[in-house]
Amino acid sequence: MSIKKKYPFVASSIFFVVIPSTSYSSDKALFDGIYGGVNASSSEVSSIQKDSARDLRFKYKADDRESGMGFELGVGRSIDRFFMGVSAQYQNNSLGKAIYKSNNGSLTTIKATKLWHFSVTPGFLITPNFLAYGRLGRGVIEAKAEAADGRSFNDDADVNVYGVGAKYALNQNFSINVEYQKTSGYERSGSLKTEFDQNIVQLGFQYRHCFFQ
Repeated sequence: MSIKKKYPFVASSIFFVVIPSTSYSSDKALFDGIYGGVNASSSEVSSIQKDSARDLRFKYKADDRESGMGFELGVGRSIDRFFMGVSAQYQNNSLGKAIYKSNNGSLTTIKATKLWHFSVTPGFLITPNFLAYGRLGRGVIEAKAEAADGRSFNDDADVNVYGVGAKYALNQNFSINVEYQKTSGYERSGSLKTEFDQNIVQLGFQYRHCFFQ
């Protein structure tokens, strides 16, 4: 399936990004161009499993926050004080853990291990070097379930991604940001439906190159 069909909001944003820009204070278009960055994150995940065949419901509660790392590649441009970006983001390492405790005391754990998504990031320039933005995307979360008896299985799910953040340009090439993200989605296997909800706080650092000017 093409990106245009699976991520229509990303495809429709490319036109906005690539046509020539008329920037707010164009000599200081500090967020226009292509950028790459790294981030540190703090995440928690919760999950609900529903078995329609047996009319059962298992709720996995979030178990503390866990730290992880991630990478982002994106492109953006501004028109006056309005900004539009397109971003691909990948998060790895520990992204949260949820635990289900049965009546007999045994524990089953679901660990979120990876998250990747494509998203659009519309924003507004508060000042030439301070950007407030939102995020709307679609991606996949990869998780691993571990039962008390040692059995384990992987469980992936398509998720929607929502976020709000702020980015500050240190100069023409470097910026820092803070962002809150929420992901939600589910995976179905036969009569079993597994739902995921994740809360992420990110601190990031980016390098940018502007090719519009």
